[in-house]
Amino acid sequence: MSPEAADQLTRLADDFAGARVLHVNSTANGGGVAEILHSLVPLSNALGITTERAVIVPDDPAFFTVTKRIHNMLQGADGELSAAELDIYYGCLNQVACEIERTGLSADVWFLHDPQLLPLGRLIKQCQGATRIWTVHIDLTHPNPWLLDELLPLTAAYDTLICSLGQYVPSALPSNVGIHIAPPAIDPLTCKNAAMPGERAREIVAALGIDSARPLVTQVSRFDVWKDPWGVVDAYRLARGSHPGLQLALLGLSQANDDPEGRRRAAIRTRVRRPRPGHPPVL
Repeated sequence: MSPEAADQLTRLADDFAGARVLHVNSTANGGGVAEILHSLVPLSNALGITTERAVIVPDDPAFFTVTKRIHNMLQGADGELSAAELDIYYGCLNQVACEIERTGLSADVWFLHDPQLLPLGRLIKQCQGATRIWTVHIDLTHPNPWLLDELLPLTAAYDTLICSLGQYVPSALPSNVGIHIAPPAIDPLTCKNAAMPGERAREIVAALGIDSARPLVTQVSRFDVWKDPWGVVDAYRLARGSHPGLQLALLGLSQANDDPEGRRRAAIRTRVRRPRPGHPPVL
């Protein structure tokens, strides 16, 4: 980081002197939100902004099955939630709000992350009177209309909505809610973003059966239908027609405890590997 950028960050942080910030999300490890917060919270504290993080613990494991459906529907999946599913969603978050009240957590600025936590903006008593920000990290370009009608009124409890792209902002957002666009960024100091010697990189790919002397196409993501691994495979097969030595690697793992579909990854891998006439296999 340049000295100029560091000075700019310090000046911006001075505007928050004395404020207490709290980030709340649904999983301690695994997934993009947890990764962002692992870096953002200590960085904020290093800049003098008192920042904490809390992870919810719902009393019903079915909560994450329901919120995964919500996640998928907000990205365009068809269907409606049943009354029982809505009871699980709202009931668990009522329990979480009571637990937060019992523990005495408080802050001047509350960041509540993703649809798992959306109702908490109006349920947590300590939030009232504080600045409430809902940060949504998913693609809302074509949300399920039924679910959007169900959830969008809940955003009225927030001062600001943060989205990754302007086209993700719902058109029917309540007029009192401010909008801020904040594309995600990497932490260049984490191990996975650090520079690696070429020889070490070649050793790793060789251990995976990849020839470092040949061109390679990769997708690095969790194994999820919304990451469209089949589209990557189709693109690879097209490109291999003009680049016979081309290789493909789909790289990922499932760590997040708020993603119950992790158990279905084997089915996705099987479908990706399914041979197609006239095309090379995917290994």
